[in-house]
Amino acid sequence: MKFLQELIDENAVKLADSQIVIDLIRRELKKHEIKADVVLGGSAAKNTYLKDYDLDIFVRFHKNPDSDLLEVVLKNAFKKVERLHGSRDYFRIYYKGIEYEIVPVLKIIRASQAENVTDVSMLHVEWVKKHLKNPEEVKLAKLFCKAQDVYGAESYINGFSGYILEILIVKYGSFMKLMEAVSRWKPGIIIDVANHYKNRQAVMRKLNIAKLQSPIIVIDPTQKDRNAAASVTLETFCTFIFAARQFLENPSKKWFVKRKFSIKEIMKESKKLNTVLT
Repeated sequence: MKFLQELIDENAVKLADSQIVIDLIRRELKKHEIKADVVLGGSAAKNTYLKDYDLDIFVRFHKNPDSDLLEVVLKNAFKKVERLHGSRDYFRIYYKGIEYEIVPVLKIIRASQAENVTDVSMLHVEWVKKHLKNPEEVKLAKLFCKAQDVYGAESYINGFSGYILEILIVKYGSFMKLMEAVSRWKPGIIIDVANHYKNRQAVMRKLNIAKLQSPIIVIDPTQKDRNAAASVTLETFCTFIFAARQFLENPSKKWFVKRKFSIKEIMKESKKLNTVLT
């Protein structure tokens, strides 16, 4: 459809050159004789970023990721370094007016080696870069989900993260095929793009019960005991299905502009799915 290409063109933006920042960090790490790789991560590395993209740089320590040590390194390289608290503290810097988040992680080759949830992030990047053939289709999915308020795994949204959408595009192949699939979804659907499990029963046996509570289970291709969609709520799930059905009935750019569905509309759609929203 012509308007889909127009959307891609309208949202195209040149990525800031992060190589200078990466090189500055590498230089300071070398001075301190710290063994670590410095790489671009997130949607920027996967080429699935939108106009409001973040620039995440991962410092992959070969052993013992150390936020305190990284803080010293960064303060030697940049004028202003802000420490942010998380499961492992990370940092925000600005270079030539561009904001960067610098994240210390352990360099791993499999998820079972992770000491912290952030350690797995680069495995996600590597998997997406290897399997995603059409990043522009992910950008369309992100734009659509943003407009429907179902994009993001944050607790105030409980929606579909960028990583989930990347997995879904790998599975279905394009944005339009994703919409067709979503329009037919029912609660309890399991998506296992890496074919970690032989059948539904195997998934139910392996995953922790807490990870089976969401209306959709998306097996993380890099971590087979993780449901990447564990935070998706029934309300968000039904909203996505309803939006996909409405879009397919009348495809147009308007579905990529934020609008509000009425509670009546969503409740009506949930009844079709034999579900109850509370």
